[in-house]
Amino acid sequence: MSYNGWTNWETWNVAMWIGNDEMFNRLMTQGAKNDWEQFKALAMQFGITKTPDGVSFEDPEVNQDEIREAYAEEEEEVAELFPGTRDALNNLTIRQEEIEEEEEEECSVLEGRRLLKSRSFYI
Repeated sequence: MSYNGWTNWETWNVAMWIGNDEMFNRLMTQGAKNDWEQFKALAMQFGITKTPDGVSFEDPEVNQDEIREAYAEEEEEVAELFPGTRDALNNLTIRQEEIEEEEEEECSVLEGRRLLKSRSFYI
Protein backbone atom coordinates (compact mmCIF):
# COMPACT_ATOMS: atom_id res chain seq x y z
CA MET A 1 0.00 0.00 0.00
CA SER A 2 1.54 3.34 -1.03
CA TYR A 3 1.70 6.39 1.22
CA ASN A 4 1.86 9.97 -0.12
CA GLY A 5 3.51 8.80 -3.33
CA TRP A 6 6.07 6.61 -1.56
CA THR A 7 6.09 2.81 -1.27
CA ASN A 8 4.86 2.85 2.34
CA TRP A 9 4.74 4.94 5.50
CA GLU A 10 8.22 3.88 6.65
CA THR A 11 9.84 4.95 3.38
CA TRP A 12 7.88 8.21 3.38
CA ASN A 13 8.89 8.91 7.00
CA VAL A 14 12.60 8.38 6.37
CA ALA A 15 12.48 10.43 3.16
CA MET A 16 10.63 13.28 4.88
CA TRP A 17 13.13 13.44 7.72
CA ILE A 18 16.06 13.43 5.29
CA GLY A 19 14.38 16.09 3.19
CA ASN A 20 13.29 18.36 6.04
CA ASP A 21 15.87 17.98 8.80
CA GLU A 22 19.04 19.96 8.14
CA MET A 23 21.39 17.46 9.77
CA PHE A 24 19.86 14.43 8.00
CA ASN A 25 19.84 16.34 4.71
CA ARG A 26 23.49 17.34 5.01
CA LEU A 27 24.47 13.80 5.93
CA MET A 28 22.70 12.50 2.83
CA THR A 29 23.64 15.15 0.28
CA GLN A 30 27.05 16.35 1.38
CA GLY A 31 28.47 13.58 3.53
CA ALA A 32 27.12 10.48 1.86
CA LYS A 33 26.78 11.99 -1.63
CA ASN A 34 23.27 10.46 -1.88
CA ASP A 35 24.49 6.93 -1.11
CA TRP A 36 22.03 5.22 1.26
CA GLU A 37 24.55 2.80 2.81
CA GLN A 38 27.03 5.59 3.45
CA PHE A 39 24.24 7.75 4.92
CA LYS A 40 23.42 4.99 7.41
CA ALA A 41 27.10 4.61 8.32
CA LEU A 42 27.51 8.36 8.88
CA ALA A 43 24.32 8.57 10.92
CA MET A 44 25.53 5.64 13.03
CA GLN A 45 28.74 7.56 13.81
CA PHE A 46 26.51 10.21 15.43
CA GLY A 47 24.55 7.54 17.27
CA ILE A 48 21.50 7.96 15.03
CA THR A 49 19.88 4.70 13.97
CA LYS A 50 16.30 5.82 13.37
CA THR A 51 14.12 8.82 12.61
CA PRO A 52 12.65 10.80 15.51
CA ASP A 53 9.37 8.99 14.70
CA GLY A 54 11.05 5.66 15.47
CA VAL A 55 11.60 4.21 11.98
CA SER A 56 14.90 2.35 11.95
CA PHE A 57 17.22 2.98 9.03
CA GLU A 58 17.67 -0.80 8.95
CA ASP A 59 13.89 -1.45 8.78
CA PRO A 60 13.25 -3.89 5.89
CA GLU A 61 10.07 -1.95 5.09
CA VAL A 62 12.12 1.12 4.08
CA ASN A 63 12.52 1.06 0.31
CA GLN A 64 16.18 2.02 0.08
CA ASP A 65 16.18 2.02 -3.71
CA GLU A 66 13.35 4.54 -3.81
CA ILE A 67 15.15 6.90 -1.44
CA ARG A 68 18.40 6.52 -3.37
CA GLU A 69 16.62 7.27 -6.66
CA ALA A 70 14.80 10.28 -5.20
CA TYR A 71 18.06 11.93 -4.14
CA ALA A 72 19.79 11.07 -7.41
CA GLU A 73 16.89 12.75 -9.27
CA GLU A 74 17.11 15.79 -6.98
CA GLU A 75 20.82 16.14 -7.70
CA GLU A 76 20.16 15.98 -11.45
CA GLU A 77 17.43 18.65 -11.17
CA VAL A 78 19.78 21.00 -9.34
CA ALA A 79 22.47 20.41 -11.97
CA GLU A 80 19.97 21.27 -14.73
CA LEU A 81 18.77 24.43 -12.97
CA PHE A 82 22.27 25.63 -12.17
CA PRO A 83 24.65 24.46 -14.90
CA GLY A 84 28.23 24.20 -13.74
CA THR A 85 27.23 23.91 -10.09
CA ARG A 86 28.56 20.38 -9.73
CA ASP A 87 31.94 21.34 -11.24
CA ALA A 88 32.12 24.47 -9.10
CA LEU A 89 31.41 22.48 -5.93
CA ASN A 90 33.99 19.86 -6.87
CA ASN A 91 36.58 22.59 -7.52
CA LEU A 92 35.71 24.29 -4.23
CA THR A 93 36.13 21.02 -2.35
CA ILE A 94 39.52 20.38 -3.98
CA ARG A 95 40.66 23.96 -3.25
CA GLN A 96 39.45 23.73 0.35
CA GLU A 97 41.43 20.50 0.84
CA GLU A 98 44.54 22.19 -0.55
CA ILE A 99 44.15 25.15 1.80
CA GLU A 100 43.49 22.93 4.82
CA GLU A 101 46.71 21.00 4.31
CA GLU A 102 49.09 21.83 7.10
CA GLU A 103 52.59 23.12 6.45
CA GLU A 104 55.58 22.57 8.68
CA GLU A 105 57.76 25.54 9.49
CA GLU A 106 60.99 25.73 11.47
CA CYS A 107 60.85 28.13 14.40
CA SER A 108 64.13 29.72 15.47
CA VAL A 109 62.69 30.80 18.81
CA LEU A 110 62.18 27.17 19.82
CA GLU A 111 65.68 26.09 18.78
CA GLY A 112 64.83 24.30 15.58
CA ARG A 113 61.70 22.52 16.77
CA ARG A 114 59.12 22.14 14.07
CA LEU A 115 55.70 23.72 14.40
CA LEU A 116 52.61 23.09 12.36
CA LYS A 117 51.27 26.17 10.67
CA SER A 118 47.64 26.12 9.57
CA ARG A 119 45.81 28.54 7.31
CA SER A 120 42.14 29.34 7.58
CA PHE A 121 39.80 31.12 5.21
CA TYR A 122 36.23 32.24 4.86
CA ILE A 123 33.89 31.26 2.06
